[in-house]
Amino acid sequence: MIINTGGRTDTVQYYTEWLLNRFAEGYVLSRNPLFPNKINRYELTPDTVDCVVFCSKNYKPILPRLHEITDCFNTYFHYTITAYGKDLEPGVPSIDESMDTLIALSKLVGPQRVAWRYDPVLLTKEYTIQRHQETFERMAKVLAPHIDRCIFSFVELYKKLEVNMPELVPLSMEDMNELAKRLGAIAAKYGIRIQTCGTNGDFTHYGIHSSGCMTLDILGEANGIVFKDRKHKGTRQGCHCIESRDIGAYDTCLNGCKYCYANKTPRKAFENFKLHDPASPLLLGQVRPDDTVIQGVQKPFKRIKNSGILAGNLLSIYSIGSLIGILVAGVLMDKIGIKKTVILSLILQAIGLGCLVAFGMTGNKLLSYGYLFFALAMFLPKLLPAILLSTVFGVKDYGNIYATANLFFLVGAALGSVLTSILQGIVGYAMSWLIYIVIAVLMFLCVAAALKGGKKLQEQYPDGDPEDAVA
Repeated sequence: MIINTGGRTDTVQYYTEWLLNRFAEGYVLSRNPLFPNKINRYELTPDTVDCVVFCSKNYKPILPRLHEITDCFNTYFHYTITAYGKDLEPGVPSIDESMDTLIALSKLVGPQRVAWRYDPVLLTKEYTIQRHQETFERMAKVLAPHIDRCIFSFVELYKKLEVNMPELVPLSMEDMNELAKRLGAIAAKYGIRIQTCGTNGDFTHYGIHSSGCMTLDILGEANGIVFKDRKHKGTRQGCHCIESRDIGAYDTCLNGCKYCYANKTPRKAFENFKLHDPASPLLLGQVRPDDTVIQGVQKPFKRIKNSGILAGNLLSIYSIGSLIGILVAGVLMDKIGIKKTVILSLILQAIGLGCLVAFGMTGNKLLSYGYLFFALAMFLPKLLPAILLSTVFGVKDYGNIYATANLFFLVGAALGSVLTSILQGIVGYAMSWLIYIVIAVLMFLCVAAALKGGKKLQEQYPDGDPEDAVA
């Protein structure tokens, strides 16, 4: 799952303490904007969150404590710096101050995780095409070494924009092409990859890439991870971004931007700010008695980092551990008996699977090597069937009985590999290993029942096969 912290409001600038508290406590509540009494709960842990995406016009308040999030999570940062002044963006720092903060952010997280957003691009009598060209070039020259890419979009004419910003000059197709041509040329001059966001139209002939500012490819390359291939429809028309969960709230941003789509009016945002409690799991207010809190859907997109190397190491551990386990198990069965050896196997499996559950939740690779305990217990399915079958059924027709039992074992092993991959893709690694712990317990119970049944058969038919006793 992708967490979006800045689609509805500037949480980084105005709700810094709340945001850090949410990640520290490991969960957040988000009120449904369409159904206000419905609240979604999202877990904020490395096991459930594939990447945290930020979008802000001022990262300065969070920089001293940003490591509290970046140390644990994959991250990507959108930093919006436009050509506009206090007349359009009253709560936003100046261009020069914003560029300084972006550079500081880039030094902390790396330029591969920082995208400069130059949007929305709009025209007024004050902000002309020529002014956009001059301002964009001044910023591109400074920011080029510190960013992964530049993203821009043309303003969308929402109905409330006609009321909030009557000075807006409607953009014609000719205006868009001219702006795209100039921005594309400047980006090429300074070696910046430039692309659109949620903008229909083809500007590739100006060196501008198509939309998709929050794709799995971008997030994966920035963090050195590989995501699963997923088909999606984007978040709106003209958008190619992967779905995400926004934890903010509308009508809460205090930047006061006149072109803002997330606020009805700046006054409404300041009124709502009075309801904010940094200690609350909700951005605004508290959970009310008539609210319904449900667990939000959190689909995993991520594959394990360096999964090929990790898989190779675990395979080596499994092979060595299984060999040692088989050698030791034979001695233990003679010394302490089959039942106690099976109990020991169950304990080893529980320890090994527990380590794998913890690995899935934390991503700590050292925990993955607890797989050795699981491998040591693998004598149970490899060695036990031969001994168990002779104990339960005796030695007559042993070859046929063992062949049949071994056939079931091989079929189960083949299906288990396929089902494991499917299960991990649906519920994640941690939950998969929890399910395996349950299966291990069931296996132990079946073995115990078989031993008990075999003992009864031997007591009932001490001379061997019951058919022979009848004859």
